[in-house]
Amino acid sequence: MYGIIINFDAEKLREMYSGPVHENAHADICSVLTEDFGFTCIQGDVYFGDESVSSITCVLAAQKLKERFSWFEASVKEIKMLRIDELNDLGPAIGRGSVSKKKGRPLLKVA
Repeated sequence: MYGIIINFDAEKLREMYSGPVHENAHADICSVLTEDFGFTCIQGDVYFGDESVSSITCVLAAQKLKERFSWFEASVKEIKMLRIDELNDLGPAIGRGSVSKKKGRPLLKVA
């Protein structure tokens, strides 16, 4: 499993974003990554891919974001690809919640 983390320069994003409110940039990115590439928006600018996402998918996704959004390249401080071997929900370990589900599949599994 792979993920992408994006860290924006907030000032440049404010300057460059073409929409009415620069905070919408996160929703724009989430939309492309989920609809076109099989990612799930975890929190902020952290995106985890499903089983179909490879390192090549991550590269193609980054290129698509640059191509689709004129503000993207100038606003990104850093963008990283992660390889995730395990993804475990620690909520039950501290007495909070249970395994999260999306579309009937476990998003996070308990070890």
